[in-house]
Amino acid sequence: MIVCSCNVITDKELREAAARLREANGGSVVTPGAVFRELGHRPRCGGCFVAVVPIIHEVETGDGSAATGEKAPFEAPKDVTVGGKAGSTKARKKESAT
Repeated sequence: MIVCSCNVITDKELREAAARLREANGGSVVTPGAVFRELGHRPRCGGCFVAVVPIIHEVETGDGSAATGEKAPFEAPKDVTVGGKAGSTKARKKESAT
């Protein structure tokens, strides 16, 4: 399944790259950015990170939750958006300052 439509990266490619990094780094934290670099790409919009993080977690723990569609052990905040749009942290700070 394609997880990153900007770079056309599949879940299989992400798992394989995360596993390579885990083995090569000897237990260091594997980040979405590192996985993208391992695949020769850069994150673009970042919208796929909500799916990439559980895949990395699955590789780290071997629990398979990303493959079964279960929730990740943590979730990104839902009220924060990128670029200072309504609902973002920046927008809320401006509102509270007035």
